[in-house]
Amino acid sequence: MEQNKQMIKLGSILGIVGLLIFLGIGVILEQFYWKNVYGHLIAGEILAMNGRSPHYQVNIGSHLLMAVVFLLFILAFLALKKVLEIENKRISITLGTIFGTIACAIGVIQMFVQGTVMVKMGKMYLAVSEESQKQIISVLYKGVRNFDIGIDLAFDLFFITAWILFGYAMLKSKFF
Repeated sequence: MEQNKQMIKLGSILGIVGLLIFLGIGVILEQFYWKNVYGHLIAGEILAMNGRSPHYQVNIGSHLLMAVVFLLFILAFLALKKVLEIENKRISITLGTIFGTIACAIGVIQMFVQGTVMVKMGKMYLAVSEESQKQIISVLYKGVRNFDIGIDLAFDLFFITAWILFGYAMLKSKFF
């Protein structure tokens, strides 16, 4: 029982830390950094911006930090499972944990794909000199970003399903 309490406490703390980092990156970087950097740039200019220093370092750093956040969320899901199973083991709790863990693993993959594509395509865009090559890279960038959107959709579906299942379990719990 003591080990469960420690796991629950650790998972709770890591979940809160992960959420604060997630919101911090989302709000601070998006509103105060990228909004000012990108402004009204078009696709080619955005690619060029992603390939230049210091923007590519910020991009890769924020994506790596977000990957760590998703790993913290896995531990938070496991802790929530422990809390909800104190009363009664339900299939919705187990499925919610599985879907949440899968969602977070997909989130880690998404962060690596998204950050790498943005930076590497930006560097390729800066490396070519002919306008036709820049247009080809811009079209490729848009196409590759569609894969990222697909990965994001998979993350969203698993993450939302996990929370619906946990929400159902919480409705039947005396702790919530």
